[in-house]
Amino acid sequence: MGFAYRGGMQAEHFTWQHCKDGRLEIRHRGLLAAVVPARQAAALLQKLARLSETEVQRQQAILTGNYRRGNERAASGHARNRQTP
Repeated sequence: MGFAYRGGMQAEHFTWQHCKDGRLEIRHRGLLAAVVPARQAAALLQKLARLSETEVQRQQAILTGNYRRGNERAASGHARNRQTP
């Protein structure tokens, strides 16, 4: 099951792996995107266990920074992004 962003764009799946040393590795498209330290990983795993698959994907996107930040509209007005006639 994928996670759909606004506009219908389908996101790639995020996967996670709980390592022996307690840390949590989050991968995006099979590449390492983030590492959650052991002291934070236990709480995160409990949180993810309560969420649906869609929300798990969303939380992982937020943790890795691959998430809409809400500044797209402001960026369109920036001088380098303006189209000159």
